[in-house]
Amino acid sequence: MTHWIKQHGIGAAGRLRQAAAIALAAAVLFSSAELWASPDSAPGARQLLPAPVIAGLKSLLGTVGRQPTGAFPEAQAATVIDFVSNTPSKDALYHAGGDFAEASAYHRFDVKQDMTEFLQLAFNPHIPSYALMPSSVRFCKWSAADGKEAPFPKLWTDLDTLDAPRIIRGIETMENTPDTFSGAYYTYDLYRTTIMMRHRGLPVLISLSKQTDVSGTGKKGVVLGEDDNWSYLYSDQNGITKPGLGWVKSYMYDSYSVSVYVQPEGSPGWVACGVFKWVRAGWSSINMVKPEHIYSGLVRYGNSFSAVMNDPRLPSAHQMSVVFDKISRFTTQELREKFRTYLAFVQKRYGSDAAFPRDWFTEWFQSSTYLERVTKDQMQATLVVEYIRQLLGKPACIDLTELIHARPRAAG
Repeated sequence: MTHWIKQHGIGAAGRLRQAAAIALAAAVLFSSAELWASPDSAPGARQLLPAPVIAGLKSLLGTVGRQPTGAFPEAQAATVIDFVSNTPSKDALYHAGGDFAEASAYHRFDVKQDMTEFLQLAFNPHIPSYALMPSSVRFCKWSAADGKEAPFPKLWTDLDTLDAPRIIRGIETMENTPDTFSGAYYTYDLYRTTIMMRHRGLPVLISLSKQTDVSGTGKKGVVLGEDDNWSYLYSDQNGITKPGLGWVKSYMYDSYSVSVYVQPEGSPGWVACGVFKWVRAGWSSINMVKPEHIYSGLVRYGNSFSAVMNDPRLPSAHQMSVVFDKISRFTTQELREKFRTYLAFVQKRYGSDAAFPRDWFTEWFQSSTYLERVTKDQMQATLVVEYIRQLLGKPACIDLTELIHARPRAAG
């Protein structure tokens, strides 16, 4: 940093301002939407995961990546599954300790559905997964392990005949939502391994991920209104939105996770969702992430996922897939027209909010270059989340009445 100051000719006062900005960045930068949210929601004192669970997690993570290290470790997986089935994370902040280079945390939440319906909604090739996690993921796209586009398999069709673990490997492109404090969001690729199996006679899904490489540079985003409204702006400008820190170039250096979805014994109408996550991120190769940040990000993810999945207004998987198929068939021009309408309504609804980017909204979001740069995937994702928001009774930014024709699921 001394070299940087000399190179740019900053005087004594400038050095003090720069040092203060760096200290502020170190203190507040990484409270990201999915990963580094404010630790206010963290539970009690940190607690190390049991040694057998840590060993099981290590074995499972060996099955994900460019060159998996071994066969599926069914016995070790059983230890992790039993932990998720029997141990909620509300009383302590569980973490994996110093056996890993990255900070870690664990969170469990429950979804009130049977496993078949859960898989039909959450792991359906015709339902974008980001539709169910709108506070954490802007969009994601899955492809087969060889990099070619291929549909994700319909896992629920195997439930009645599953007599051995079924393993699916692929690569997922991910872009998360803006952090609630700094506004940063990131794009990165993940190796993904999904295992469908039985444990104690009940179906279990395990989803493993590991970043393929360092993420793209963090970009400036904005949370519009309350975070649980799931409305965000994405500038495509490098940096973070926090005043005085727009210059910061931040990255996710590495992340990996083990997610377990299991129907607890004696609870056929419920799925327990346990997520173990590791993150190393920051700037200038300095890691800023602590377990409390990861835990809070997992809570943010779990809250929106369960809010969508548990809402009685959510249509059936088939009815939703019909709507998403219609969205996927919009031409690029049709999407741009709808996106312009969306941005105009965003300005009208949120323009008076203190957090609204009035100084650069027109330049960054309403310019022809921005609208040309927004990808088809990103515009489709905006409509997908708008559809979910309207289904669940949240304020709409664009009228999708013509798409919302599906009847809610029958109660029970």
